[in-house]
Amino acid sequence: MQNQLRIIFIAFLFVMIVQSGCSIYKAANQPPPIDFMNVKVGASRPQLISAFGHPKYSEVVGDKRTDMFEFIDGYPSASKVRVLFYAAADFFTLCLAEVILWPLEMAVLDGVPGNAIAEYDDKSLVKELRVTDKARKPWVLQNSGSEKEPSQSAQLVSH
Repeated sequence: MQNQLRIIFIAFLFVMIVQSGCSIYKAANQPPPIDFMNVKVGASRPQLISAFGHPKYSEVVGDKRTDMFEFIDGYPSASKVRVLFYAAADFFTLCLAEVILWPLEMAVLDGVPGNAIAEYDDKSLVKELRVTDKARKPWVLQNSGSEKEPSQSAQLVSH
């Protein structure tokens, strides 16, 4: 009986050590927010790449270059403070909080995926830009207030 309890205790410790920290790791390594100030018609290609990352697909037909970006709009670095809450929850619940915190982090706090398609002129400046969410609906930016309004730079805009 004592050997069985020892094996159960060791297995429990192993599961806690392996499971602990998943939500903490996800929160600490979340993507940063996209800098939408550089995302507009007339911006240079390097400005878009610095905002969205390298294009997922790039095509050049004649003089016309088109880039397709996939990105995740994350949260400000101040939101990483939740790591302290997660660590405290793991400590005081013997890592049982991970059962709730890790799926919450994966489903709700993982950032918002989006797509962008940019067409450039012969000087590699954005001529046409469309930013959408994963469902191909126009991207909606959060204003400083509580209401959401579409941004001119986030909808289909052309010169």
